[in-house]
Amino acid sequence: MVNLGFTRMLCIVYVLCAIACCTGKIEFVRYPQNAVVNLGQSSFTLSCLAKSPQKNKLHYEWTLNGHDVRSQPDGRDQTGPSLVLHNVRHGDYGWYQCIVSDPVNKEEKVVSPKAYVIQPFLGSFQNHPESGIVRVGESVALSCLTGRSVPPPRVYWEKDGIIFKSGTQKYETTKIVGQPLITVTNMTLDITATDAVSGEYICVAENNMTGDIYRSDPGSIHSAVFLREFNKEPEDMTVQLGDRAKLACSPPHSVPPATVTWYKDNKKIDFNSDFLPEDSDWDMKFESVRYDDSGEYFCVAFNNYTLPQTRTSLTAILSVVGPPQILEAPSSQNVIQKMSMKLVCRVEGHPIPVVSWYHNDMKLSATSRIFLRNSNQEFWVTNVNKADEGEYRCETWNKYGNRSAVATVHVAVPPVILLPIGHVIAEENSTKVLNCQVYGDPHPLVFWAKDGVPLLTINSRLKVLDTGLKIINISHADEGNYTCTAVNDAGNQSTTGVLSIEAPAKTQVSHRAPKKDGPHFVKYPVDTVSQIGEPVTFLCDTDDEPKPHIYWTFNNTVSFPPTVNISKDGRRLHIKSMSWKEIGKYMCFAENVQAVRNKTAHLYLRESATTPKPVKKSRNKSLNKGVPSKILGIMGNTILAVDDTLELVCKTSGLPSPRIYWVHNGRRIKTRADGRIRVLSPNKLVVKFITRHDTGNYTCVAATRVYNVSSTVPVCIVGQPKAPTLTKLYATSSTSIMLEWQPAEQEPFTNVTGYIISYKPESLYKPQFKKYMDNIPSSVTAQLVTGLEPAKTYVFTITARNRVGEGSPSDMKSASTWQAAPSEPIRLQVVQTSPVSIYLSWWRPKYLHGNLKKYQLYRDSLNWTKDQIVQELVNIDSPFISHTVRGLHPYTTYIFRVRAANVENGTELWGNFSSPITVTTEIQAPSVSPGNFTIHQIRQRTLEISWEPPPRFYQNGPLTHYVVNYKAISSIDDYPDVNRQYFPADSLKANVTGLLSGTKYSFEIAAENEAGQGPASNPVYFTTSPEAPTGSPQNLIAKSSSPTKIEVFWNPPNIEKQNSKISSYVVEISKPGGTKDIYIVHDEKGLSKHPKSVFHKTIGNLHPWTTYKVRVAAITKEVLQGQGPFSFVKTIRTLETSK
Repeated sequence: MVNLGFTRMLCIVYVLCAIACCTGKIEFVRYPQNAVVNLGQSSFTLSCLAKSPQKNKLHYEWTLNGHDVRSQPDGRDQTGPSLVLHNVRHGDYGWYQCIVSDPVNKEEKVVSPKAYVIQPFLGSFQNHPESGIVRVGESVALSCLTGRSVPPPRVYWEKDGIIFKSGTQKYETTKIVGQPLITVTNMTLDITATDAVSGEYICVAENNMTGDIYRSDPGSIHSAVFLREFNKEPEDMTVQLGDRAKLACSPPHSVPPATVTWYKDNKKIDFNSDFLPEDSDWDMKFESVRYDDSGEYFCVAFNNYTLPQTRTSLTAILSVVGPPQILEAPSSQNVIQKMSMKLVCRVEGHPIPVVSWYHNDMKLSATSRIFLRNSNQEFWVTNVNKADEGEYRCETWNKYGNRSAVATVHVAVPPVILLPIGHVIAEENSTKVLNCQVYGDPHPLVFWAKDGVPLLTINSRLKVLDTGLKIINISHADEGNYTCTAVNDAGNQSTTGVLSIEAPAKTQVSHRAPKKDGPHFVKYPVDTVSQIGEPVTFLCDTDDEPKPHIYWTFNNTVSFPPTVNISKDGRRLHIKSMSWKEIGKYMCFAENVQAVRNKTAHLYLRESATTPKPVKKSRNKSLNKGVPSKILGIMGNTILAVDDTLELVCKTSGLPSPRIYWVHNGRRIKTRADGRIRVLSPNKLVVKFITRHDTGNYTCVAATRVYNVSSTVPVCIVGQPKAPTLTKLYATSSTSIMLEWQPAEQEPFTNVTGYIISYKPESLYKPQFKKYMDNIPSSVTAQLVTGLEPAKTYVFTITARNRVGEGSPSDMKSASTWQAAPSEPIRLQVVQTSPVSIYLSWWRPKYLHGNLKKYQLYRDSLNWTKDQIVQELVNIDSPFISHTVRGLHPYTTYIFRVRAANVENGTELWGNFSSPITVTTEIQAPSVSPGNFTIHQIRQRTLEISWEPPPRFYQNGPLTHYVVNYKAISSIDDYPDVNRQYFPADSLKANVTGLLSGTKYSFEIAAENEAGQGPASNPVYFTTSPEAPTGSPQNLIAKSSSPTKIEVFWNPPNIEKQNSKISSYVVEISKPGGTKDIYIVHDEKGLSKHPKSVFHKTIGNLHPWTTYKVRVAAITKEVLQGQGPFSFVKTIRTLETSK
């Protein structure tokens, strides 16, 4: 029982083991690996290894791109698990898989992962190093990115054509997803900027397997440089007026090029834009120097990439000499009599010129009425009269010459009515002349009005005479008030009178006979002294019947101050409150038909608080009998303007005559040596060219031995008005600014008649204001200033004016106009070109009109359509801009234009484009190969090839020729060299001769231009027609191996003479007696393709020690009569038999 159970158990185990062994699977021990193999490599081996649990001998097969390699052209040997590729061809590239199967269990089969065999290649660079300028000491990084490559290339840097090993160099290789073995490499170079690192950098990629080398576009690094010494500096110079002049300024050597700013008298010269050079010439040029060009100059060079950023030249003095120039000539004018006259002759020159004045050719000098100011450039005459009329000449001279200017002055006399009309009484039907004698220069025009209505002098009864108005055949309708008005350029004057009509008397009403000598006064006015504020009354009456016409005059005119009230009958003149305006002469006229009579009285001003001061009595009784001093009044205008003349006359009485002197604000007045203040005759005070300091109380003191009395009048000087206050300034456009102001509170009698706005650019080196408007009405409090420049800050001030003149300016305030579009950039030029990039530079616009924010670079291709591109460059603040345009096409003509923009409140303000420039990129090797490459045989060993040129876009320049590379691929070992032929660029077909018959060839074609050869086409394979071998087998050897055997050895014919596939060899042996035996040796494996293959034949059944002749010939089955020539005859003797 026990044995039986044990045996059964063993059987079960065995069965289980058998089942397990039978179900085992094949497993790979080693997979085939990806590989990079050169085209033409003599041999390359792919291998894989698998194992089977049953340890059966496994069967290996290989596929290429999914197809059995045995179905592919020859050139591969499989030995067990290895696949050997001989003379690697284009068709050998692809993915391989190793398939392993078990011959015993045919269902067992495993397939390896794909292993790629790839031809090495190197792509051109995708990213190129950038160019730039850096500050010394700063870190700068360059980078490049290679094209797709297999295997990863060696990448390094060249500087100026020499391998560069300094700095920190890093590279990173990245695999391309889904493309085995293909990578790209990013190379970076970090260096610290110094003078030594400046130069041109190129990234170089090198494929160690193919020897191909690609170089990137160059990128330049320039370390900022700013030397100390100027190449040229301005120098002192003296120039004649109107000549050309040049102050030199050649800045120090600078990278990038320095910009230059000029300064005059330590103030920056604003040329309305940054000063731009002409052909790198920063000299300051004057086409025609002026006197205001004189000054101290220096130039400052600027480079914002260095520290320090500026270099300053030496200073130079520019002196301008020459004859005088009249900047402001005297102007002809009309002056009203008794007013002041001012002539201006403003001159400049170096040396300082002398100025003289002439009146009617008589030289003038300073007098009591003539004043010369500002180095004789201002000529003043006070209290002008008719004698001052005539021609005035200003003459100025220095040692370089003289100039003169002439002005004519006419003195106008306001109209004066010499005889007023008065009250005229005329009889009905009589003729009467209403007197109105006038004087003036120019002669006044006289206008008449009756009861306020102008008279039409065309009436035949009215006639205007030089002496008055003549009325003929007077009637009651002519009765009324008549006004005579005289008018000329200097003013006007009016007088009003009354014409009364009387009928002839028929009876005597009066109890007494009428007087025949005219009116008889019973009341009349007398001289009166009154003080300010007191009432004054004058009476005037007669005892005549009928009552005469009574009327009044004031200071010989019929114009009365508004405070004077005259009764309707004329018999009473009343002044309610005395003031300085009422001081003067009053005349009362009484007129009837017999005559006109008058009485005169004077009204004088007396100081209100003055009382006569008694003087100690003298023992001389005759003296004590004197009359006390009395001031009757102070005559004169007491409200005047600055620069007017104050004239005060003190009227006094008393015995003996009082001694007169004047006091101003408590200080006694004395005549000054300069003649401005003078005390005349002796009660007359004259103050010329009065100022605000002359304001105050003027007191006339009359002193005698009896009494001292005084009288005071206030004098008010109306000066120039105070300036308004600028309250708000704001821009309304790029050329206009609105000003708003608040009028100032003025002094009494200082009425503003208008405003004047002045302005200047804030950066203008000559601080001179320009008037915008000088006639703004006084009611206006806002004004828009137009005609300004964009993006410029202006300083404004405003002044008020009145009859005295222009007041002092207000505080200055500034505002800026809005930005506008800049002008076009200038001097766009090409710095450097390459096949795919252009390095451009330009200067920023001449007129910025704001702060530049961006540029637009526009390009268009003249060769190809749809290549218009606009590129924006932002945040560029340098006056000199450089930029590399990349991604261009080789040998293509481009047009470039550039424009700039400012940004105002988010709105881009684009200026005009610059003038276009045209540039052509450099030639580059063609990008693609010729197309439609075909081959056919036209005769033995001659092929005709044809092709189409690459598309013109990809030719990258004029083609110079085509290159055809071909080689036989039957045995790469025998033909390692590639045959190359060149054909003209205008040919599209050619013949290739001297080929081998029955040989497979690989043909490639490429286009070439001046820059190099483009990529080759895909290979085209062609096998020439076979023919019988023309060469005999080589290296024939015959050896006797025994008395009855010989051994024959040989190599195939030379490959170039095989002419087809060798199928077998014929071995011919000649025996003694002339018989021949033929032996065939087959080449089933095609070993004849390999020149070193050795074929062998053993020939037996021979006679010992017998001489034989042997030769060999090759045979092909591909053609009829396929046997080639025999080799040379080899003689051999068999061995002798042993004894």
